Amino acid sequence: MRKKLALILTMLAVVIGSLSEAQAALASQPAAASRGRTPVSVAPDVLPGTTIQPRHEDTSPHPVYAYVASDVLSAGTVTPIAAATGRRGTPIPVGKDPVALAETPDDKTVYVANDGSGTVTPIATATNTAGKPITVGYYPHAIAITPDGATAYVASYDGTVTPIATATNTVGPPIEVGDEPAAIAITPDGTTAYVANNVVSGTVTPIALATRTAGKPIRVGSKPVAIAIAPDGSTVYVANLASGTVTPVSTATGVAGKAIAVGDEPEGIAITPNGNTVYVANYGSDTVTPIAAATGTAGPPIRVGIHPEQIAITPDGATAYVANSGSGTQTPITTATNKAGPPIPVPGGAGAITINPPPQVPAAPRGLTAALVGSAVSLTWTNSAAAGAATGTTIQRATDAGFTKNVTDIRVGPTATSYTDASVVVGTRYYYRVQAQNQVGKSAWSNAVSILISLPAPANLTARAYATGNARASVVLTWTESHSAKVTWFVVERATNARFTRGFAWVRVGRGDRSITLAGLLRNQRYYVRILAVDWPVSSSWTTLTITTPGWPACRPGQRSTYPPGSAACPPRRPRSP
Repeated sequence: MRKKLALILTMLAVVIGSLSEAQAALASQPAAASRGRTPVSVAPDVLPGTTIQPRHEDTSPHPVYAYVASDVLSAGTVTPIAAATGRRGTPIPVGKDPVALAETPDDKTVYVANDGSGTVTPIATATNTAGKPITVGYYPHAIAITPDGATAYVASYDGTVTPIATATNTVGPPIEVGDEPAAIAITPDGTTAYVANNVVSGTVTPIALATRTAGKPIRVGSKPVAIAIAPDGSTVYVANLASGTVTPVSTATGVAGKAIAVGDEPEGIAITPNGNTVYVANYGSDTVTPIAAATGTAGPPIRVGIHPEQIAITPDGATAYVANSGSGTQTPITTATNKAGPPIPVPGGAGAITINPPPQVPAAPRGLTAALVGSAVSLTWTNSAAAGAATGTTIQRATDAGFTKNVTDIRVGPTATSYTDASVVVGTRYYYRVQAQNQVGKSAWSNAVSILISLPAPANLTARAYATGNARASVVLTWTESHSAKVTWFVVERATNARFTRGFAWVRVGRGDRSITLAGLLRNQRYYVRILAVDWPVSSSWTTLTITTPGWPACRPGQRSTYPPGSAACPPRRPRSP
């Protein structure tokens, strides 16, 4: 209620008492633009929040956007602001009392928690338009998105955290946590969420995201209302409103460290991308306190606007933006000097803020493998979700490890994770690597793999043996070949031992043949046969089969067996092995 009242009073003063100044300030702000987004120009003769006819003025290719939530007389909006220039876009209508925002890693959607509506509003950043509200718990107050962008978790004052599948914007079963959860943050590895429970005897509840189960609460300061996690995932920093402190918590042990004194009523917290500095917005002091993460010591407070509530830091770590709900402004802080810049007026005030990162070069694909399937190469790899979204993928093939000889680039789609290369030559060793690209640039190459294209071995080898006399037998071999266009001939060998050193014979078979009869074999004998394909000078591996020829004929009545001794078989004599 305090935040809402401050916002209403401030904006009434802006609208009623200083309308001409506000209009002049709006007129002085250039148009806002961004990659794939509609730039807008604010005219001096309209009220804040009015839809403005866009005109294209901004030529900056990839400006960073800050999205600032505000609420005047319950008419909630989110305003996009070009962070590099302070240029402001048209406010986007959302739900009542928007108090928190979070953006997906792919830079496509901003999710807005509407405290007064019990909803979350998705905003498409490509068009800066709001989608259908998503109903969650009562008084949603905080939101965080997993590093892979698959799920948004919304903490509501009814003691629950609601998961939202970002692909479909559908909700899952709520997770019970502590009383009045006011903030939520997720570790960089995406395994754990930490929820600050805004009660006098404050706690933080860890949630195992794999199972969506809440763990044992961790005791921190009084009325924790904001959380930030170090980029390396080692420490959770908790801002305690009633204690005027920040409590560091080890993620490895779940143990809270010594509290760090900051200003009055700390409500917002953010950490630079390098993890060196923690910035804390002190609502009651109208200041921001920088904390050296390495030592846990607070620096001199930085004066900002009235009632600073939230902080967001640009991806390069150069600037921290502070949302001042009491003065309806956004204050930029240069992190190198900890100096505050001129405040930026925000239509409807400033209650929550998130930074829209600029597009990034995609991360390199990883885990590339190559396998021979017939006479083609099957490639598989994994795309990384850790950086900018790819718009295409290039597979590079060469005949040397340095990728300088016979280089071929094969283009596939941005989401492809496999490819079959059938345009290879038998007997050649190929080298492969994969690269992702988008409008910003190209990723590093994946790991390289190599594979020798050998001739496929004959398949489906079968044998049928039959007797051709009292002493002899024949075997009919049949087979198939998947790459017959490359075969010049087949070689068939047979022997009476597995090492092919006894009773050995071989024969060459023409490329069009798929069967051969091995005649003159000994009856009652085990034979080993094998076949390979040849595309001179390359040959396939062997395909091997074992078969036993029909046994000796039985003795006729009154006939005595002569061989082998004591047997019932009656060969006229022991035949010589062929």
